[in-house]
Amino acid sequence: MSFLNLDLNYFENLKTIRLVGILGPGASDLPIRLWCYCGRHPALNGILSGHSMAEIEAICGWKGAPGSMVDAMLKLRFLVKVRNTYRVNDWGEINGHILALSERGRRANEVRWSNYRLKDKLSLKHPNAIHKDDLRNPPSIPSIPITTIAGSSPAADPPVKALSQHPAHRLVRAWKRLLELPQEDYATWDKANFSRCVKSANLLLEIFSITESTNEALQPIADCMNGVYDELTKKGLSCTLETVVKRAHDWKNRGSNANHQT
Repeated sequence: MSFLNLDLNYFENLKTIRLVGILGPGASDLPIRLWCYCGRHPALNGILSGHSMAEIEAICGWKGAPGSMVDAMLKLRFLVKVRNTYRVNDWGEINGHILALSERGRRANEVRWSNYRLKDKLSLKHPNAIHKDDLRNPPSIPSIPITTIAGSSPAADPPVKALSQHPAHRLVRAWKRLLELPQEDYATWDKANFSRCVKSANLLLEIFSITESTNEALQPIADCMNGVYDELTKKGLSCTLETVVKRAHDWKNRGSNANHQT
């Protein structure tokens, strides 16, 4: 989350006092509203290209005479106008860090997704794709007793080594890798989500008619999980394993249609 740089003497600043003198009580909040708007849209970088005078006043919540707020801000240089485009004065010098942080986050996200596609991508094709990180030993999940996983009977819980080879359990571990869960959070996450996710993984096995636990057999489900997650998160939407189940039939049909077309 980004923050504005605001001078601690802003409300006592002569420009602010003059703005209140021109527009009336509460006018000191108007520039801050505009700055917050620019902060929420870092790509603008303080340049209000395509924004009319009326739109800028609406952004600030101005309810006085139309045009008077923008005129006052121009007069006091809260705003400047360059080639018919309004700009927040000195935005880059004071709050340019917001754009820099946004760009850094975007580049980091691109690298993260690139690494997934090139290295992991939930790929089960390589024998090491589900390896040490997925077939975990008991210390990785210390607070979950082997025989007492929530929602199942003791007799249904195999030893950890056998449990990690079960196709549904392998898929859940692959899902955890996709979520980039820190290893130290596995125990907490498993307590809250493992049993529920195993049910979803079993539904995926039914949808794709898979009974084996080989890498090749599980690959279509891995591709589905990765693809649905990728589609939704790119749109800014959340994705759970239950969401993958809801979209699995459509994903499977799209894959079948693509194969027929080729």
